[in-house]
Amino acid sequence: MRRHYRKLRKAKVDPYSSPYLGMHMDDWKYLIDKVFKDPKIWGENFPYNHTMGSKSFPAAMSIAAEGNDNELPDFCEFFKKSHTLKKTKEWTKPTCAVLHVCLSTVLF
Repeated sequence: MRRHYRKLRKAKVDPYSSPYLGMHMDDWKYLIDKVFKDPKIWGENFPYNHTMGSKSFPAAMSIAAEGNDNELPDFCEFFKKSHTLKKTKEWTKPTCAVLHVCLSTVLF
């Protein structure tokens, strides 16, 4: 999603006018304002990792959709599944738990 946002900015297209595919406009605006533009969250690298190996988060969502009649999985549940450790079910970083609560609040 951030890559989509950055491509729009690079092309000098208003990112608010072109939400990420399948995302509600209000949710997209929230991500732009509260995540993509927040300097505390974005540095050179993202402050936490997902647990899906070398696949990007959007690629993993697409693969999950292919196994579900091309319907995207619930975003909050997918985020939780992909950012918790498999054996202990703990978050990879405390930041992930905070983002999950924020996403759950915005998306529902």
